[in-house]
Amino acid sequence: MIVTTIEDIVDGFKPEDETDHFTDSRFEWIWKMANASKGEIGERLIARVRNGTRVTDVEEYDVVVGSEKHEVKLACLRARGTYAWNQIRLDYDYTHLSLIAVNPEVIRIFIVPKNKIPEDRLNRQHGGKNTDGDNYVYESKKRNWPPDWMLKYEFTL
Repeated sequence: MIVTTIEDIVDGFKPEDETDHFTDSRFEWIWKMANASKGEIGERLIARVRNGTRVTDVEEYDVVVGSEKHEVKLACLRARGTYAWNQIRLDYDYTHLSLIAVNPEVIRIFIVPKNKIPEDRLNRQHGGKNTDGDNYVYESKKRNWPPDWMLKYEFTL
């Protein structure tokens, strides 16, 4: 192969495991969205399936369902077979953490009461210079997924 541009060179660096595994999936459109747009889809989904209301004027939670305040996080399955839900803030004023897992075939929802989130299963994450409190990320493992602390709170229609 004759390399003619810098882009051709970089194309050769792409790891095989980073191929677009969502191609031709019914959820390919979600996979291709910017992260903020994915978050909006997650919020709309939780509001719809729980008969709640999205709130856009409050920073600490995204959806209200009766007296419940839901912080919503959506993650798409990565090519290596794991999920990562970012910017989980345990010091925010919400009652439930709604974790949405999107893979090419199915979407799963886990609505975990905040007081049942095992902090020792989360990893600290830098949240930027303007962030107060602690930020965490939960990265799934390929084996034993979902973990018990999520599985017992799986939401189904």
